[in-house]
Amino acid sequence: MTNTKRKETKSALDPFHEEMVVDLQPENTLEDLENFVKTISVEVHDITDEGMTMEFDLIGVMASVANAIRRALLVEVPSMAPETILLQQNKSVMADEVLGHRLGLIPFKADARKYKFRPPGSKNDHPDYAVLFDLIAEAPKQNLKTDKKYISTTVYSSQFKWIRHPDAHPPAMNDSSIRPVSDKILVNILRPSQEMHLRIHVVKGIGKDHIKFSPVSLASYRQLPWIKLKRPVDNEDADRLKGMFSPGVVEIDEDKNGSRQARIANARLDSRSQNVFRDPYLKNVVEMGLTKEHFIFSVESIGALNVAALVKEASAILRDRCEYHFLSIGTRDAHP
Repeated sequence: MTNTKRKETKSALDPFHEEMVVDLQPENTLEDLENFVKTISVEVHDITDEGMTMEFDLIGVMASVANAIRRALLVEVPSMAPETILLQQNKSVMADEVLGHRLGLIPFKADARKYKFRPPGSKNDHPDYAVLFDLIAEAPKQNLKTDKKYISTTVYSSQFKWIRHPDAHPPAMNDSSIRPVSDKILVNILRPSQEMHLRIHVVKGIGKDHIKFSPVSLASYRQLPWIKLKRPVDNEDADRLKGMFSPGVVEIDEDKNGSRQARIANARLDSRSQNVFRDPYLKNVVEMGLTKEHFIFSVESIGALNVAALVKEASAILRDRCEYHFLSIGTRDAHP
């Protein structure tokens, strides 16, 4: 833990905000840690799809911390995904290996916190490690005596059937509510007389091993933009200025005399296109930049856990890793 201090200084990027200075000194105090913690805050701005999509602000941390949280969400937080496929029959035109890859990427709605990691190289289907699903699909034979055109049989993820393991003990360790996140995921298309019989093992893993285990489909962050008008922008210039920014960034107010003036309504919505600097006049009336230590996170879950739970898991992983390194450093100092 480095000694962190707050000081009033003008940032080259944003002169209106304080700058975090990291003082790499050997002495560290509890007061330094408490002051650092006080600077951190989280503000939730948008939650949709029952918490599966969230936009929140992380304030008071350096970019390295924000990036560590993003990477933990992508590759460190565990989730459940198909790992082993027992293919008994596949008469479709889709090759076995292609079908296997397709099945492996189907996301499942399951709480990985209730399961254990299966030992490397093991095919153990014990309910502590795996959830079993069968998929049996058959296309009827074509009746050649009719003039009706045959319609292919479409196989969807809704046709997966959960199989209760005989060794299952607590219901939580083998829950029939586990299912694909959507019933409308296309698995295969069968022609007349074709069939496919298979069983899959859904196990716990992390995105570092394979992207199918990543619990999020999106985890990104950006710095909060700020925009300042150096002088008033009126009438036609105001209209032109508004058209150069993303919708909602610039609004125009009209007074009782009919004069219209531009104002910055919500710089947060700016996409950083910087089109305004192409205008020979307006480029001299606008000043813009990024707020240091203020990051806007956009996270979208695949559907197993809501974003709030995933962020907590990512933070816990980083905390445990820091504690491990602190203990390692202490052990090294005690035994030089």
